[in-house]
Amino acid sequence: TPTPAATPTPTFTPTPDKPFPYTVQPGDTLFTIAEKFNVNLVTLMLLNGLNNDSVLYIGQEILIPLPDMDPPTPTPLPTGLPPGTLIDYFVMPNDTLVTIAQKFNTTVEAILDANDMTIEDAAKIQVGDILKVPINLITPTPTP
Repeated sequence: TPTPAATPTPTFTPTPDKPFPYTVQPGDTLFTIAEKFNVNLVTLMLLNGLNNDSVLYIGQEILIPLPDMDPPTPTPLPTGLPPGTLIDYFVMPNDTLVTIAQKFNTTVEAILDANDMTIEDAAKIQVGDILKVPINLITPTPTP
């Protein structure tokens, strides 16, 4: 006579409702962690204050965003900053030096100078780079 098999008890994996901690393991990179948890790399970087120059350490604890979480919004700049004030800017997807210059009322040349870059270097900026941006060098002109 056949012996009835026991029905296994289902194990539920809870779905996190907020970013959760993760401890960096040997071989982890920001890219592999983002891939492992199916999260946006930029969101992972910004949530943890990391950029392309950041080094991960084994045992370091970082926060893993939710897969559908939007990147944090940048903190608005205080008003009345004097022209030429340098800020650190995290390069976002689709940014170019032209769009960054327009966003902060400055020039591509001023950004190049502040970062000791050549025009050839400008084509090499990538998401996650941190650029020094001198702000408010030009007066914005209204568009028609």
